[in-house]
Amino acid sequence: LPICFRHCLGGLLSTTHQNVRLSLELAPGVALSRAKTTRTVESLHGPEGAIVLSIDLGDLFAEERRDILLALSLPDAPEGEQVLGTLRARGFSVLTNRSEDCRPIEMTIQRAAGAGEASVANPQVASHQNRYLATTALETARAAGGRGELGAAKRCLEAASERIAASDLAVQGDLMTVNLLTDIRECLTDFQHQQSQRSQAAVCNKMASMSYGHERQRACGTASSFQYSNPTSRHMGQTCHEYTSKRG
Repeated sequence: LPICFRHCLGGLLSTTHQNVRLSLELAPGVALSRAKTTRTVESLHGPEGAIVLSIDLGDLFAEERRDILLALSLPDAPEGEQVLGTLRARGFSVLTNRSEDCRPIEMTIQRAAGAGEASVANPQVASHQNRYLATTALETARAAGGRGELGAAKRCLEAASERIAASDLAVQGDLMTVNLLTDIRECLTDFQHQQSQRSQAAVCNKMASMSYGHERQRACGTASSFQYSNPTSRHMGQTCHEYTSKRG
């Protein structure tokens, strides 16, 4: 509880923007294939019939980031640069006490004839693929565990563990990937040793916290979510630790 409190307090003291909303206006012919996030992605109609994908990001602490992974289907196109869409962000600035709009960013790619799927995935994309896989597995296993379906929960976690462990980033020791694997395997171990409904509920609560921390990219008291904390949260944590140590 003290760990959760210090991260929450540190975040509240460093909130820079509230009600942040991200929108992506897709170029003609470009469509959303799959949204690899548990956040709600709204599909709206923009000017001249354009499709606009809108995602509510909530409040942001200083130096926080939000990575939203989207799979897009593209129309046939000749070689050269192709526009995918225009990205925008809007939020209420706590510092200026007014709403702010970020400068629109045009998203483009280079198309090449005969280009197939890349043999080596972009490390940043692969990292968030693993994060999405882990968060959905933790949430699915939590729901199954809550219904008393322990076998289904274990199988879900085992499958996710195997897939993530087989990724190049896991072999390379990527910090986020290692933390994801650690969380999943810890929950598997907990399921194997739980002896009562109370301990089963405790495992489900732990998985809920882990899933929230990784999906929201925010420290929430778990060891692995510390990687998402900002300097203010870390300072508050150190101050809290020193204070409690002296009191103890």
